[in-house]
Amino acid sequence: MGKSEHLSHLWNAYQGYKKGTEVCQYPPLRIWLEPTNYCNLRCPFCPQSSPRPVERGYMGYELYQKIIREAKGNAYDINLCHRGESLFHKRIIDMIVLAREAGLKTRLHTNATIMDEEMSRELLRSRLDLISFSFDGFEKETYERLRVNAHFEKTLNNILNFLRLKQKLRLKKPYTIFQTIDSGDEVSPGVQRDFIRQFDRLLLDRLYIKLPHNWGGNIPEERVAEAKGKRYSPCTFCWYSMTILWDGTVLPCPQDYFAEIPLGSLLNSSLMEVWNGEAMISLRRGFITRNYDHISPCKSCDRLWRKTLLGIPTINMRTFLKENLLGYKLMRRWFKRVYREKEV
Repeated sequence: MGKSEHLSHLWNAYQGYKKGTEVCQYPPLRIWLEPTNYCNLRCPFCPQSSPRPVERGYMGYELYQKIIREAKGNAYDINLCHRGESLFHKRIIDMIVLAREAGLKTRLHTNATIMDEEMSRELLRSRLDLISFSFDGFEKETYERLRVNAHFEKTLNNILNFLRLKQKLRLKKPYTIFQTIDSGDEVSPGVQRDFIRQFDRLLLDRLYIKLPHNWGGNIPEERVAEAKGKRYSPCTFCWYSMTILWDGTVLPCPQDYFAEIPLGSLLNSSLMEVWNGEAMISLRRGFITRNYDHISPCKSCDRLWRKTLLGIPTINMRTFLKENLLGYKLMRRWFKRVYREKEV
């Protein structure tokens, strides 16, 4: 996708969200796609640890090829991750390469537990655009309590070795994020400082301490409930993104962990047919009118209550614009125009 075309799509998505458009003539800009929902960890803050039964599987490559054909020239980027650990998919490298060749920016989120040297080399050769490592805790005890079945030293070395290899090969890509959740545990400044120092002079682009969310109400969390004091804003996902499970089922967002709002299937429908299907239109209408109390998991999701700027949740705006220079330039022009109009 060319820069001008992407800029136009981005502007249309912003306008569609602000105006509450029910039928969006533009395609989804961002796709979350689940290569597999199998995960080797059972973290207490993740719905993977729920006793609710979930069918496990891996996306067939033919289905994946169909999705990429339809996304080509329409979507801007694809997150090859959702409920499971994507590195377990035997063709994950092929998936990255195919999406990149179709002009899509590729992003991957991983727990890094099985990312050995060979996998690191393959990921770097694939020219992946962004990789995010989920590593929760600065100490062994905290990490292994939150990341059940993972080993602190082994996983940390996997990440450090990836960064060393990236540096040795003198590669700028992928943009590399180290993400940890604020667990609420007290950590001495010295411990945190020594932990972070391990990344000195390595090609880590961002270290991100993330506040927890409640996974659409599937994970009760007292600190997350504080979000209810914020201002209501319609869910942004329905106007700019699409989530696709390993079996082709389409969901409105990654927070619908147990597929309670299936919008259709890409096994028998096109991406655009589902994007503007009756189920999606009805959901958009529900958010616009604030008539979502009957919709699960949306009715319990803390993401409808966020700080906003000009009607857009600031957390979404900050993340998207930081990763998207075109988006930043677009919004800067928009703010300047609004300011001039107010002056007049």
